[in-house]
Amino acid sequence: MSSYRREVTVIGFRDINKSERIRLMNGSGLNCSSGRWLLNKEVYMPAIPGKVNGVVVEFSSNVNRSVDEKIINALKHILHTDISSGHKLNRVFISSANDQHKFPSRHVQGNGKAVDISRINGMKMSVFYPSNPSVKAITDAIQSKFETFPKKRENFGPFFQKKLGQPYSVGGHKDHIHISVN
Repeated sequence: MSSYRREVTVIGFRDINKSERIRLMNGSGLNCSSGRWLLNKEVYMPAIPGKVNGVVVEFSSNVNRSVDEKIINALKHILHTDISSGHKLNRVFISSANDQHKFPSRHVQGNGKAVDISRINGMKMSVFYPSNPSVKAITDAIQSKFETFPKKRENFGPFFQKKLGQPYSVGGHKDHIHISVN
């Protein structure tokens, strides 16, 4: 079950009439000292859980865990303790989600449509993917499994780089798995 976080998106400032003021006082806006109203929209977004299918999910301190529901579903699809035969996935480290990027990155589109996984069982992919058979097997299995997710968009990592299921040339993804959804 997903947990949810309350996010407030500022729409803007404007002058309002009396009937609008009554409606705003009932919860869809915030008063401001200038006599104008700060209009906002409250959205309850799913938060990436700390455990998915028995796999512990750890986060960088600056990760915004509030993401699009499809990302949560993608993580449920790809994170399993037995994702790779002969190797056990105990934990992953998410280094980025709905944060640290600028538009047009999928990380900040919509409600956060991408995540980066940079460690497998506490081991950094940048160090251990080439040399540790378990990290390599689990990383490859995660990327392969994501290809079967119906809402997949980007699947970039050390094993391969694909966009919409087709080979795609993009740099900067040898040290983590980047997955995004439509």
